[in-house]
Amino acid sequence: MKLINIGSHDSNEYQVDDPTVSRKHAQLFWDGEKLIILTDLDSTNGTFVNGKKLKAPTQLNQLDVVKVGNTLFPWMELLFEENSQEEIKIPVSTNNEEHNNEQLNGISGWLIIVAIGIILSPINIFVYLFPLYSEIFNNGSWEILTTPGTADYSPFWAPILITEIAVNIGLILLWIYIAIIFFLKKSSFPYIYIGALLFTLAFIVIDAFAVKLVFPNDPVFNADTTKELSRSFIHAAIWIPYILISKRVKATFINA
Repeated sequence: MKLINIGSHDSNEYQVDDPTVSRKHAQLFWDGEKLIILTDLDSTNGTFVNGKKLKAPTQLNQLDVVKVGNTLFPWMELLFEENSQEEIKIPVSTNNEEHNNEQLNGISGWLIIVAIGIILSPINIFVYLFPLYSEIFNNGSWEILTTPGTADYSPFWAPILITEIAVNIGLILLWIYIAIIFFLKKSSFPYIYIGALLFTLAFIVIDAFAVKLVFPNDPVFNADTTKELSRSFIHAAIWIPYILISKRVKATFINA
């Protein structure tokens, strides 16, 4: 049996000279056979196995890459100092992809396309809708649509337009927030991103039915609405499954 304390203080069996490593950072336990447990000791900057931050004691496998703070921890070399590799029968994980988490941790690959879409989303909403709503209020359309007695008046126009403006302002702010947590690699990003995609789809449909209250004889989905709905549906159909199953997403968005 062997117990190795890891940290920046000289009382540890393995001392690390790194400002990102806590005085008492982590602990490695080996039962003398094949059970090796790594535990984070409530460190400030975390302990990572294959790029994933430890939240509980974790059993190590032969190919696991361990970091304490920003420093690689050569745990196998330490165990082999007094024992040959043949004597220590460390299990090898059958999931080779798991051992690539260190390389997968980062905004690259398909996540670059996700990043571009996130950055462009609030810009596209503003560029498309600001001229439209500005014209409604500046050319007298608002008064014509919302004043009783005018030819185009409907009691539904005011609540529809106000709701559209409020929701789109909210979406702009939401996409800005999503961009922030994306680049900070927050663990909440996948859920909020998926929620934003689904909300956008739902809002397009709800808004189309609301407008039909004003034009009951017209189809629910005109050409523009159909195009917008199709684009949003395809976007969601591609990226929601990717976010849910991607190993890169799981390895990257780990920060609390």
